[in-house]
Amino acid sequence: MMPKFAYVRPKSVEEALKLLSPPGSVVHAGGTDLLGCLRDRVVEAETVVSLTQLSELRGIQKAANGGLH
Repeated sequence: MMPKFAYVRPKSVEEALKLLSPPGSVVHAGGTDLLGCLRDRVVEAETVVSLTQLSELRGIQKAANGGLH
């Protein structure tokens, strides 16, 4: 049985950070098998925050220091 949780889609990174600050909030980004983990109680969440609409968080770029961003 799937537990109850809120699912939100913030419009900005700032809004996402506010929504993720309370305990019980988890991130959902593309490819995450979160629903299965919630159903199986591997992860518990009161609020699931989707990052799929935040274009500034898409992609991977090489950073000037040689790392990834």
